[in-house]
Amino acid sequence: MAQSGEHEHDHEEHIVGGRNADEKQWQDAWYEGDCKNANRDVSKWLKEHISRLTDGKSNLRIFVPMCGAARDLHWLLEQGHEVIGVELVDKALTMFLERHGIKYTESSVPSIPSGKCYKSDDGKLTLYKCNIFDLDTNLIGKVDGMWESGAMTDIPPQERVRYGELLLSLLSPGGRILAETFTFGETEDAEGGSAGHDDHGHGHHDNQEHGHGHDAEEEFPCRPVEMVDFERMYGKTCKIEMIAEEDSDEAEDWGPNWWFKNRLHLVVRN
Repeated sequence: MAQSGEHEHDHEEHIVGGRNADEKQWQDAWYEGDCKNANRDVSKWLKEHISRLTDGKSNLRIFVPMCGAARDLHWLLEQGHEVIGVELVDKALTMFLERHGIKYTESSVPSIPSGKCYKSDDGKLTLYKCNIFDLDTNLIGKVDGMWESGAMTDIPPQERVRYGELLLSLLSPGGRILAETFTFGETEDAEGGSAGHDDHGHGHHDNQEHGHGHDAEEEFPCRPVEMVDFERMYGKTCKIEMIAEEDSDEAEDWGPNWWFKNRLHLVVRN
């Protein structure tokens, strides 16, 4: 089995995965053991709503952007699908491959800056190491569906249309995107005003034009996603539906003045 390479830092000014959408911070989170998503279980919503993603079909090609080391990838393989993932950090990909005992080959990808490809020996899994916006979509071709687990929250609002265009360039007509996102905000204080900064350094969140009220310059650790984001990204060519919503425990980590909601959207290309 191929071994992971040295810890690499790409200093290009690209928008990427990671809670601050910063390449170095995202790599440091993995290599310094501070990535909270590294060991999470398979998404319950993926299990519950897989038929909405597949439309009851089998042997599909499913793309997972900004996949990390998610166990979701292996679960999708177990359902009989071919899986293609993209992730910035080598360690996340090799962690996933070694965790599940997957035999693979590693190769460089000349058409992608600092790109690598990890391909399983059975040909059912292909993982690309690169910035999501550097991905050579010609290498992938068309896919039938996408499992988008939180990646939109890591894309700055001003880059989401571009991100959506990239995904749509891969999605076949009739293809589906199942997108797990969240939104958050501050509650009103006892005097009816907006809550200020809490101990975590999170600033005021209000409902501005973009639907999420987040100033691109603010140092939020993540970015809320609203229906308006989906409409701007996919509204011209797709049907969009929110199919699940629940309160999130994340609010407990931020303090009493914050609320969080997890949401699941289905996007179906016309």
